[in-house]
Amino acid sequence: MEELADIKGLIEIPDSSIYIYYGLISLAIIIGLIIIFWIISKIISLRDDKKHKSYIKALKEIDLTKDVKDGAYKATYYGRLLANSDRKKEIYGQLIEMLEQYKYRKNVEDVDKETINQFRLFVQVIDE
Repeated sequence: MEELADIKGLIEIPDSSIYIYYGLISLAIIIGLIIIFWIISKIISLRDDKKHKSYIKALKEIDLTKDVKDGAYKATYYGRLLANSDRKKEIYGQLIEMLEQYKYRKNVEDVDKETINQFRLFVQVIDE
């Protein structure tokens, strides 16, 4: 048998497709993590909005004329959760000073008009 003179041996062809494959997988993982993080942040944001609205609703339902002591405690609690700006904190601080005389006592008298007006002002400012 004769050998063919024009056939050469095998040569190595450079192949970088595995690097492209790993790069695409890494890119897909990074994009997937970003999307998951964005979805989780939206869910947390919506949950915080629902909490905020429920706190406002609970604050509006407080009646200081019926149960003064319980109303003072609830107004203090929900007010602290909702006072997040300087103006709200200032009005909340004034309200807390007025409500102190109705808390921590066994028997309390009826709420005065000034305290009720301050509470209504606070609710109005929170509701804005």
